[in-house]
Amino acid sequence: GKAFCITTYTSLFNGLSVLQRAYFPGAVIFDDAHVAERMIRDSFTLRIEMSEQTELFKEVKTLFEPHFREVGKLPSLESAIDNPYESSIMVSPNAVKERAERLYNLLIDSGIKTDSNLKYPFNHLKENLEHCAIVFGYESVEISPPFLPLFTLPIFLRNVRRIYLSASLN
Repeated sequence: GKAFCITTYTSLFNGLSVLQRAYFPGAVIFDDAHVAERMIRDSFTLRIEMSEQTELFKEVKTLFEPHFREVGKLPSLESAIDNPYESSIMVSPNAVKERAERLYNLLIDSGIKTDSNLKYPFNHLKENLEHCAIVFGYESVEISPPFLPLFTLPIFLRNVRRIYLSASLN
């Protein structure tokens, strides 16, 4: 209670946030609160880009190709990845559950814990990959919870005064 901190949503909600571990706030004012949902969702989303994490992308795709072949959707997977105008395609929850441990090992073996783009959301997801939604789209795959697990974040669990400011929030 000796000072205040002005910071970003990203620094508060990332999976390795020092603010939630070492300098836990007694109150938070969310300015432009209408963008908070997107920022929190981004904090819980692993976005693996074919152009940036080429090998990891290929390995994740290879892991789920048998599932798409099994359900007769392999051509749809290829189209979703290759064509920016095609719809994304989601892996079935059962296929995610069956392959969650192998997915975890692929991510760890890829060096995800040191990847500056992926390590923060991975820290949120690492113990719950089997419950995540996995969606392939144009040259990317996203791994995220189907619903934001807000109450896993200490900022929403503890008795913290929260004030939401927004010109466009009801």
